[in-house]
Amino acid sequence: MPAIKIVLDITRLVKEGKLTAQEAERLQALARRDTGSLAINVLMSFGAVAVAAGIIGLEPAFTTGAMLGVVLVVIGLAISFFAAEQWGLLGTASTIIGALLLAGGVIGLAEADFEGLIFLGAPILGACSRDP
Repeated sequence: MPAIKIVLDITRLVKEGKLTAQEAERLQALARRDTGSLAINVLMSFGAVAVAAGIIGLEPAFTTGAMLGVVLVVIGLAISFFAAEQWGLLGTASTIIGALLLAGGVIGLAEADFEGLIFLGAPILGACSRDP
């Protein structure tokens, strides 16, 4: 079953009598857990972007960039498909960053030929087809 996110003004609902104080406390406790997971995923995604930017800043050989891209795509897809749902954002970010590194490496190796661009269609479509 897909996750459904709901935004409620709990304070207002309690004041209007539509929600008891105990229900409000329970909902706030559940929201804190999800908010913490999202914050951790966002921080880890920024970390993955920083690592990718650092790798690009080192100007590695095209083969090194392509291999790192493959590794990140595999790790990202493994996280997306086999880890808990709360890790989905990190898996998606890793997959997309890996696909971009792979794309840069392959385009560099193919010297921007048409064959290199065609080869990149599959990993980029794979990276974009998975919903977080």
